[in-house]
Amino acid sequence: MRKKLFRCILIFGVALSILSGCAKAPQQEVKIYTEYPYYDSIEKAKNSADIIVEGKIITTKVVLLDTTHKLTDEEKKDPELNPGLNSEGSEVRYSDVYTIYQVEVIKKYKGNVKEGDTIEFKCIGGTMSNVTYVEVDVMDINIGETYILLLETYSDSYPSLISQIQGIYKYEDKKITPHKENDIDLKIEDLEEDE
Repeated sequence: MRKKLFRCILIFGVALSILSGCAKAPQQEVKIYTEYPYYDSIEKAKNSADIIVEGKIITTKVVLLDTTHKLTDEEKKDPELNPGLNSEGSEVRYSDVYTIYQVEVIKKYKGNVKEGDTIEFKCIGGTMSNVTYVEVDVMDINIGETYILLLETYSDSYPSLISQIQGIYKYEDKKITPHKENDIDLKIEDLEEDE
């Protein structure tokens, strides 16, 4: 009986240690502080955007993007212009965690997109390898919700908001809600005049 009890305790102890090894490590959070351009009018914000749409967020994915500054020939030759080389003279590579949002275009106001298209844009942050990277003071972007997006495009990367504060407005029941720190009041008429 004593042998049987010892064997049961031993099996229970091994099982417990295996299960505790499978438990997830505590989630870590890294706060990201960024600065964006400030626009003092809706006209300046619209002019800065390459694409302006009303869109519904369909899905998201988190990716690691290479954010290394591509050096010009002039920057490669001049050490003062070139913060991107290490002491051995080779280029320093940088990567950041981004969330890619897939958006169904409901209405197009500016840019080379059509209603019904699916487009993507990126925002810094997301959860990867049990670490959540959170940009401070940005609007929550949720799947299934509709937003007015002012996007800047790039030749070698996903589009991004012109500003996390002034480049996105929640749009629900024909009501436009800006980021709490955005003092630019946007009306649909402001967008329709450029169509």
